[in-house]
Amino acid sequence: MKWSELDRKAGTWTLPPERTKNKRQHIVTLPPQAWQVIEAMPRIGDSDLVFTNDGQRPLGGSTRAKQKIDAEMKPATPWVFHDLRRSAASGMQRIGVAMHVIEKALNHVSGSFGGIVSVYQTHSYAAEVQVALQKWADHIDQLVTGKPATVVQFPQRQS
Repeated sequence: MKWSELDRKAGTWTLPPERTKNKRQHIVTLPPQAWQVIEAMPRIGDSDLVFTNDGQRPLGGSTRAKQKIDAEMKPATPWVFHDLRRSAASGMQRIGVAMHVIEKALNHVSGSFGGIVSVYQTHSYAAEVQVALQKWADHIDQLVTGKPATVVQFPQRQS
């Protein structure tokens, strides 16, 4: 994540095409919980990296962090950090987020949006993705704290 990709006023993170697998720009409205993490990160010099130890490279040390997580969790099957993406998708589906909204949140262009469907279905689902990511963030908060989530109502966009 780069500081230059973030727009705090709009609440968005914009991934440029050159940083996405499908080479398409992806704009994500981040929930307040994500902004709390981002805003807690120190700016290191004039580095554009949000998560960095030295301002030169993205945050490292994930191997040791994963070993500590594995030691604490004792998972039955091996996993990698990319599996968290699948876990989030499966978790959102479990809490009632529609599959097509999850696919848009993940910036997928295949699956339910592949083939001829992509020609006719051009809605961005940005508002729906925003609600889904907030719902997921609230769910994670509830798992961590044991307290019910505070529901935030988003205004309806006018078409």
